[in-house]
Order: sequence, then structure tokens, then C-alpha cells
Amino acid sequence: MTTTKLSKGKSFYQREPLTTRLKNLIHDYPEGIGIIKELVQNADDAGASCIHITFDWRTHSCINLPDIGMSKLMGAAMLVYNDSVFSDEDFNNIQSLGEGGKKKTLWKTGRFGVGFNSVYHVTDYPSFISCDRIVFFDPHASDVEAAPHAAAFQGLTQGEPGRSWSLEEWWKEHSDFMKVYEAGGIQHGDTNFKGTLFRLPLRTEEHAKHSKIHSQAFTQSKNIKPLIDDLAKVGEEFVRIQVRMRVGMREREDGSIKAWQKKSKTERP
Repeated sequence: MTTTKLSKGKSFYQREPLTTRLKNLIHDYPEGIGIIKELVQNADDAGASCIHITFDWRTHSCINLPDIGMSKLMGAAMLVYNDSVFSDEDFNNIQSLGEGGKKKTLWKTGRFGVGFNSVYHVTDYPSFISCDRIVFFDPHASDVEAAPHAAAFQGLTQGEPGRSWSLEEWWKEHSDFMKVYEAGGIQHGDTNFKGTLFRLPLRTEEHAKHSKIHSQAFTQSKNIKPLIDDLAKVGEEFVRIQVRMRVGMREREDGSIKAWQKKSKTERP
């Protein structure tokens, strides 16, 4: 049998934007208190002894934004801190979407895997700091149609809708922007953070207009207040399932911090 050399041809294949995949995935996660449960479960799996959730209602200013699209990140946000540090495996797991969207596979990728995607009920722009790294996810950069209106980083591509940098570089080059994380507990200039801090800018009505992930805003009155009320109803039953986990929540507005709920260490029954 003889063969002839095949020409290169043109790229032509089936594909699915990351935004579509995430939109379908979050259908398997309950909103409201279910989001908090997923975050606490991730921290528990990572061996954390405490988790602090801060609602920062302030709109931050920044003289020189690293990217003009990052103005979308400067408003009200949920910050979630726990005292475990990401391992190399954790950094790999959090990049995985897992195998399908079925409930039975939700935790197949391990901690900080598929369960992390529940945050897309809250935000289109999750980021986090752990150890010596800062990471930004920007799923809309993967969608050609949505990117001009919804992406936060104009330089990202369909194939790489996220980026990781050294924490030292961001403190050195973009310290003005980094203050948005300080409400979550990181100290100014800390280049080796002994914990993990997620920041979830709340989806605004304007973001929701262009979002390909979730068409509804996540607001203080419609979402956060009912979430707080649900936590109050669940109370000890919620915290009781955690292994020696301190769960604290607080709100920050106009520079002040108001602690409204804190639970002591408890054991599983």
C-alpha cells in the first residue's frame, strides 16, 4: 500500500465555550446556603481549622488598573479565607472541570475540584491567593462573542481564560489594586501567604446583562440577606458536620467590620 502526504488543511472541530460548560455545571449546585457549604467543605477537605467569610460592600478605587477590564472587579465582593495552603495538587485540581455534571462525580477531582465551580452562582470573576501565587479566572475570555463586554482581562485567549502570577510581582507592580484583598485578612506586602483567600466580586445587574454563565445578579438584598437568614435557621446543625472547624462571618462597609456570626470548634456527632 502506498500513501501520499496529507496537506495541513484548516482547523475545523466541535467546541464548547467554557462559559457554556460552567452554566450547565452550576445547575447541579444549590444556590444560597449551598454555596457556603461547598466552600466550607473545600476548606475541611484541605485540613483547614478555620474559615472566615467576609462581605465587603465597598467600591474600591485604583489609580492605575493593570487592565481596564478589571474595573469589573472593584465592587462589592465575598472574601473567603481558610488557614490551609494550596499544594501543587490543589493548584492542578482547581483547574479541572471534572467529568460531567452529575452529582455522583462532583468531588471526583478531589478538593478544590468540581465543587469550586459553585462560586459561579456568585461571580464571573473568581480569584484567589495562596502561598506565593495569585490566580485569576476569567471564563468570558474563552467566548469570542462575550469577551469584548464581559471579560476582565483583554489579553487572555479562548485557550487560556485565566492566569497565575507570583504574589511578589503583584505587590511590587500593582499594590494599589491589591488592597481589595486586605478585607479578607492578607497583610500589605505579604508575598508568602499562610492560607488561602478567595475573592468573589458579586455579580452586578450590569455584569448579568452580559454574562454567559448566569443571567441574574447576586445582590445584598436578594441573595446575601436570605443566605444569612438561612444560616441562622440551620445554625449548629450546619457547623456540627465540620471537623473541628471554626466558621466566622462578618460584613465590612465604610471601613468598619461588623461580626455577626461566629461558631466555636465543634466535633462531628
